[in-house]
Amino acid sequence: MSEGFTHGVKKDSLPPTALSQDADKARLARDAAKISEFKSLQAQMTANRRDHVYTAETLELTTRILIMSCDHYTAWNYRREILSSFFATLTHDEKQAKCNCDLILTQELVRHSPKSYWLWNHRRWVLAVIPSPNWGRECDLLDAMLNLDTRNFHAWDYRRYVMEASRAIRSPLDEFNYTTKKIAQNFSNYSAWHYRTKVYPHAFGAESDRALQVLKDFETVHSAIWTEPSDQSAWLYQRWLLGKVPEPIAMSGFYLLRASQYEYHAVLVFNQPVKVLSSLAIKLVIDEKVNPIPPKLPYCCTLTIPLTQSVISPQLGQTMVDLQIEVGQLEGKEGIRLASSIRSFSKIPGTLQSQALSEVDDNLNKVELANATEAESETNGQVPTQIQLPDSSPLQPRSVWEREYMNLKELSDIEPTSDWCKLTMVYILEELDQRPDEAVALLNELMGLDPLRMHYFEDLRSKFIWRKLMANMSKNSAGEATVADNQAATHAAYPNQNLSIIPQPHLLAIHSIINLSQNILRSMSFVRAFAFVKVLGLDDNAIERIEGLGGLPVLDSLSLKRNRIRRREGLIGLGDAKRLYQLYLEGNEVCNSTELFAYVKGLVPSLHVLDYERV
Repeated sequence: MSEGFTHGVKKDSLPPTALSQDADKARLARDAAKISEFKSLQAQMTANRRDHVYTAETLELTTRILIMSCDHYTAWNYRREILSSFFATLTHDEKQAKCNCDLILTQELVRHSPKSYWLWNHRRWVLAVIPSPNWGRECDLLDAMLNLDTRNFHAWDYRRYVMEASRAIRSPLDEFNYTTKKIAQNFSNYSAWHYRTKVYPHAFGAESDRALQVLKDFETVHSAIWTEPSDQSAWLYQRWLLGKVPEPIAMSGFYLLRASQYEYHAVLVFNQPVKVLSSLAIKLVIDEKVNPIPPKLPYCCTLTIPLTQSVISPQLGQTMVDLQIEVGQLEGKEGIRLASSIRSFSKIPGTLQSQALSEVDDNLNKVELANATEAESETNGQVPTQIQLPDSSPLQPRSVWEREYMNLKELSDIEPTSDWCKLTMVYILEELDQRPDEAVALLNELMGLDPLRMHYFEDLRSKFIWRKLMANMSKNSAGEATVADNQAATHAAYPNQNLSIIPQPHLLAIHSIINLSQNILRSMSFVRAFAFVKVLGLDDNAIERIEGLGGLPVLDSLSLKRNRIRRREGLIGLGDAKRLYQLYLEGNEVCNSTELFAYVKGLVPSLHVLDYERV
């Protein structure tokens, strides 16, 4: 045994020798000198940049700094400013030479820092400004880099840029085959799987060739997930292969809401949250009078638009209502935009007031303009939209989804603790829109396997629970409220259903009494979709702050007993409830606050009852 070597003892626990102490001191001295030099260079660069000094000396200054720290983005930015100032007076060959120098610099630096974002970014910039880029050299560099580290996502991203900018110096099929080779070397190479999705659409011209390759890729995926079921790469690629069809934006209702004798609202209900992209997106004309649209509307499936007094003033004869929503001016989930304009032109007998005064529930009143008596409507209903997302694969037939599900079920029996397997089974069941109880059981198992993602699984589970509830609601007897019967659908009660979210709040948009108590709701942001709600029950949930009340002009009673509102800050959202009469907060920690009544009354001047006591 060599002197001074001891088995089973960590190096850092060995007593320092005089030699090692001297070495540490020397290293610290060298580091201190480097830090001092770096700070000095950085100070010089800052001063020069402030004074707009663009010279060969300042360019060399940035070189010295970047050799010491290639992630110094300020130095890269300053370097580009200097080079740009040079380019204005350089000839073609001189500019080419300058750019080649920077390509050599980045090539040297990337050997030591292959995952420096700013380094790759600067190289991309140089190739964008160089007069004659050498794309073949870039391909050779990338091949070498990816041989050293097959999972360097910076290099893969740069490779995609090179292929696009060079206009395919290598054919898409060659690149596709390159990903095949890299995936065969390592199934866990997520970057290779991802790059494969980018070249796939361009690698196969004939649909038959692509369909055949898809079948082969499913076999590759099967090999990968059976070999490494805990790795995410192949699972995510399998989802891409299965394809995805986005839900098109559809308008499911257009109503008039009477909040008081002099306050009316137009209510637009969509099948998903929509973002209004322009002030010109929506145009509402009543009896040839244009009603102004608020400049900012929330991202929500229900848009509540106040009507002006001039618009709702009584007129003899029929009332004409014209609603227009412009193409491309609404954005829904996953970036899908409205692909065709919506136009609804309706005639209703009498004035808006006379129509709105037909009682629905106490002083909650509505008129469905598009389906009013003797209405002449040109509403498009569900609007066509782009069927395939830009980065998605074509949707596979239902039989393929079923086949993949059965394959995963077999794998799950062998690998019962594979969370990716169970999660993908849930993903497939969601697309097939069947067997909700089976999906719920899988998600309950996932909560046990991966408790850190408990909330995510709860939200997924809520989607299946909700689907089952909605399916049951449509089967109700004639005397009960259903979504299809809008005039009767004023009450909705779904307590104790284990709902952590409300997946389709637009289905409750015209209900006046809604009870969602005894669930596990963590947020109440979805309530802004309930434009017609008058009584809202959210007792015994996990809500921490009040929100979403701004779009509820007739909300009269709100119950939030036994939630998790701990501080006064969680009550600030009450200020958006303009007509709230009753509020119930008992069982929340915030109720222990001093002078709570006065604080809440300050937020909601209309409030008369707080926890059964008059305020």
